[in-house]
Amino acid sequence: CADAGAAFGALATHEMTGAINIASGHGVSLVDVAKIAAARIPNGQLDIGALPPREDEPDALVADVTRMTQELKFIPRHTIESAVEECVEYWKAQASAK
Repeated sequence: CADAGAAFGALATHEMTGAINIASGHGVSLVDVAKIAAARIPNGQLDIGALPPREDEPDALVADVTRMTQELKFIPRHTIESAVEECVEYWKAQASAK
C-alpha cells in the first residue's frame, strides 16, 4: 500500500513518459498472499484448492521494475509480509472506527 502510493507520488513529480511498472519485482503467488493475510486476520480461513486452477492463467507474473528503479530511482521498502500487515491493520482500524 505505502510503497505503491510513494512510487506514484515520485512519478507525479518526475519528467518520465511512457509505461512504467509500479511493483516489487519479486514474484509472489496469490496463494502466498492469501496465506500471509489469513495469518494476520482473527479466524482467517482459506480453502485453497476449492476451485480448480484456470487453464488460461499463468503460474506467476513478475513485473519488470527496471524503469522504476533505474530511471525513477524508486526502491520499494516493504516486503509482502509487512505490506499485507500494514493493510490488514489499516482495515481493522477502519472497522473499529465504525
